[in-house]
Amino acid sequence: MPTVDLDAPATQAEFARITGIDQAAVSRMVGTVLTNGASLQTWIQELLKHRGELAAGRSGGLASERERVARAQAERIERENALKAGLLVPAEQITVALADVAAQMVPVLEGLPGRIRKRAPTATVAMIKVVEDEVVRARNLLAAIEPRIEHVPSGSP
Repeated sequence: MPTVDLDAPATQAEFARITGIDQAAVSRMVGTVLTNGASLQTWIQELLKHRGELAAGRSGGLASERERVARAQAERIERENALKAGLLVPAEQITVALADVAAQMVPVLEGLPGRIRKRAPTATVAMIKVVEDEVVRARNLLAAIEPRIEHVPSGSP
């Protein structure tokens, strides 16, 4: 094998021969991965750095995109599994459930002053009035419930 001057300006043919990379691929790398007009030593260092970044997923290229897609698919599968296991519930179902609970609570609250009068006959009118006022306040709070639902991208629960 002939000796190579690593400090000499690199040629695509020589670099392809040394590295075993197809010359067309070397041509595509010049100007992006490899500095045009640099020495063979610089090109080898640049190629090693580029390959290291690819391996680490920092290239911003196809490897990063594949990683992003794989992560999104894993998250979707986790959501689907959580839905099937009953750990996630669609926002619409939560809203309906909250409305049902609120509707069930209103009669319980409204009956409270009467039940207090029966069980505590010594309760004063002022005490019962305080309970009635608190019942009205609680009923109004229940009626005003508006669940804060964060936007979930379409296709997601």
